[in-house]
Amino acid sequence: MPCQVKTILPQAILEVPTGVFGQEKLTLQDKGSSVLGRAVAIHKFQDIGRQVPLYDDLCLATCGVKPNAQDKPYPRRSCATTEGKVKFADLGIQDQLNKHIITKPSFASYRTNTKFVVARYPSLDANVWYNVVIKNKPNQQTGEFDVVFNNDNACARRHSAAYLRLTTEDEIQMADPYGAAGPAIAGGIVGRMNPNQANDGKTSTGNTDATAPAQGITQISCYLRPIEGAGKFKIGGEALILQTIGTKEVRLQAKLDFDKTMAGEKYSFHFHDYGDLRRLEPADGDKRRVGQIYKEDKPDDILDLKVLQIPEGLERYFLKEKYTLPGNVQGVEEYVGRSLTIHQGPGKTSPTVSYGVCGIANPNSAQFFYTTTPIVYEPPYDLAATLGLSFVSFLVALF
Repeated sequence: MPCQVKTILPQAILEVPTGVFGQEKLTLQDKGSSVLGRAVAIHKFQDIGRQVPLYDDLCLATCGVKPNAQDKPYPRRSCATTEGKVKFADLGIQDQLNKHIITKPSFASYRTNTKFVVARYPSLDANVWYNVVIKNKPNQQTGEFDVVFNNDNACARRHSAAYLRLTTEDEIQMADPYGAAGPAIAGGIVGRMNPNQANDGKTSTGNTDATAPAQGITQISCYLRPIEGAGKFKIGGEALILQTIGTKEVRLQAKLDFDKTMAGEKYSFHFHDYGDLRRLEPADGDKRRVGQIYKEDKPDDILDLKVLQIPEGLERYFLKEKYTLPGNVQGVEEYVGRSLTIHQGPGKTSPTVSYGVCGIANPNSAQFFYTTTPIVYEPPYDLAATLGLSFVSFLVALF
């Protein structure tokens, strides 16, 4: 089903007048295009595309970004100035798919309602273009166009450019694979929501979970965070569940950090039905709407491990377990979007001290579970076997 996301981001509304995005490939129920188990992130800056110029001290007081000494001021422009003049030779039309491509239409093609018009300042840089709106067109192409500058992203451009400079990148190029948005400052996993009663997180009203992850997932990742007020039971970390392609063999890896007083004790460890980490209503301590333990006491439960035994003298614990999936479980994708929890004692009724939602893992995640030197000649696990490939075909697939 189409997924429409209502947004209040100014730039989104500028680009889409309705402020509503119709993402035909996003759904929670189709296994080919589900967003279940994927990551959602908020980045530090507004992503304004490839061209991120910072060639002046425009709006310094407003944006708080100081230009470099070599930056030159705009001709006849200040922060309070929204209009200016541009020669015909310095106007263009920006391609909306490949924004770095600028076309140069004929003089007759320009109108006051022409879309995607950009202007450049050759005295600053002939390859940097700025969004403008034509206010008045001269009678002849030797004259100058009256334009209105688009100041909507003035601060965003300068913040993004400052970020690029901090990373030693060219300020008119991408900072990283994520454009000019900068590093992610918040993130989360799209999990399964508990569709039943909210007062205890468990009671069923007959509503069923119709969500489905993408097909063919063989690696899932769970990032566990300790709850507020966990005290000496503060524990969190990462867990990976890796299924060897074409088999039912599964490897569980976990890297847990905890208070040193927790060493030598046992802790309940299991999946829940949902990845719904909202607190109960009314609140009951730090309990969440994760539902019941998933497939508790059933023969098709994925994990034999139910209790963690943390050895004495440790502050970080690397756990490795192997399993064979039960006959009724075809793959680990069944656990995408569900939550993984750790309790402060060996019993399942003891308070939960750490929650995490399991999502689709980055195929490179496993290598970060080992404390190795930067150069590793013999990986601590058989990556080729994990991918279900021979060594030769693994190299072919890699390149």
